Amino acid sequence: MAEEDLKNGSCPAARCEKLLARLIDDLLQLTGKVDAKKIYAWQQEIRTLIDEMPMIDKKKIFETEGGVQMALLALEKIMDLDEIVARGASALPAEDANRTVGEAMSKMTLEVNTFIDFTRSLM
Repeated sequence: MAEEDLKNGSCPAARCEKLLARLIDDLLQLTGKVDAKKIYAWQQEIRTLIDEMPMIDKKKIFETEGGVQMALLALEKIMDLDEIVARGASALPAEDANRTVGEAMSKMTLEVNTFIDFTRSLM
């Protein structure tokens, strides 16, 4: 990421949305390890987050104190989840895969929802 993109937050926000979209499909790699109902629920949760992302008014959020940091924190949690899914929660025993992905999903959802809620508070 270019330094200017980090300062204004637009690049992290765009990457959040792009990674979330990819995660919907990537979660299917866990089929057979993780209950299909959980995968579906996680996919629905991610779709809800994606639907909320366009309402982020970049001019307002990224001009506020902490706005860029919130975008970067959300991106970090999305990347953590992406890494867990990509590197092979599928290689873990089923119980560990459920727990590991579930915990990463919870942390990611919390950070992205905090980012979205903060944006809403500025409107």
